[in-house]
Amino acid sequence: RGEVTFLAHAALQAKDWRLAGIAAQQGILRFPEDTTLRRIELAVLQQAGRAEDVHEAVLALLAKDPSDVQLWRHLAWSAQETKRDDEALAALEAAVVLKPDDRALRRALADAQLGHGMPQAAFVHARILVGQPPTADALGDESLLLTATRAAAEAGELAQGRAWLDAVPEGKRSRSLRLQAA
Repeated sequence: RGEVTFLAHAALQAKDWRLAGIAAQQGILRFPEDTTLRRIELAVLQQAGRAEDVHEAVLALLAKDPSDVQLWRHLAWSAQETKRDDEALAALEAAVVLKPDDRALRRALADAQLGHGMPQAAFVHARILVGQPPTADALGDESLLLTATRAAAEAGELAQGRAWLDAVPEGKRSRSLRLQAA
């Protein structure tokens, strides 16, 4: 088991997707309960863009370990790729619940919620991402500010959206931020 897992992992690290896939599949045939080999297979399937296979594989792994944030990310990807938008949104929500300090996850969730017509929910996450008062990092991130102010506007929180835009120094406002303010 150790040698097959090592081979599959080394091939994965070297980005030799074909060898990693073959080693993982052979290992799974001999050791069907080995989660390391199944995770390597999952990475290979996702790299190949096989969303339906990723979906099946990740659901099997989540049944064994529902507290794994990375598995929820894989599920969100596969659900989005297969046009299961509600499932993708739910997977992102689960991932944020498990890892609330992950800003990239929270931002992906806010974007997905905006895309699904849920501006109030997106505004909650935008407020966390921007901070009270707005952090310097947030004020320097134009795309975050555009998402946050859009969420604020659509959620009926115009004053908060304007306050975020006003917090950006005049000289650092991009054309997009000026348009958003208008």
